[in-house]
Amino acid sequence: MDIEDKDPKNYELAILVKSEEQLPEIVAFLGQHEATIAGEPRVRKIALAYPVKKETEAVFASYLFSAVPSQAKKLEQDLAVRQDILRSMIIIAIPVEDTRTTSNEGASYAPRRPRPTTRPSEPTSSAPAAPKSAAPAPEHLTNDALEKRIEEILK
Repeated sequence: MDIEDKDPKNYELAILVKSEEQLPEIVAFLGQHEATIAGEPRVRKIALAYPVKKETEAVFASYLFSAVPSQAKKLEQDLAVRQDILRSMIIIAIPVEDTRTTSNEGASYAPRRPRPTTRPSEPTSSAPAAPKSAAPAPEHLTNDALEKRIEEILK
């Protein structure tokens, strides 16, 4: 076990369950894995875009907790094999900068989000595009002509 592995880190558990009655079991399950829950979970009932384990509706809950990385990994593995849980995901939560204070007191945590990998192809402006100026096309040079120009420049 590394020294880094002994320091607890902040995580967020996002979970889909069939009913709200399962949420106390999830809290107990987190406790069994030595996780310390920070605050109240965010809970809401949602309609699923597609059936998950034959369910079309589910309860989504999000828990912020801190745990040792090895315990968080074990928790993730144990959640994956439970049949009563539709889906679960654990991500590292990073502190959100609080503009009111300079210390970490009162700082909240947000999940780490991936950076977008696509770039916009064209600006999405409603104004008509300006006509392109009629700039002369670049002159294509042969290798001999290019070498001659380089020699002129270097003189």
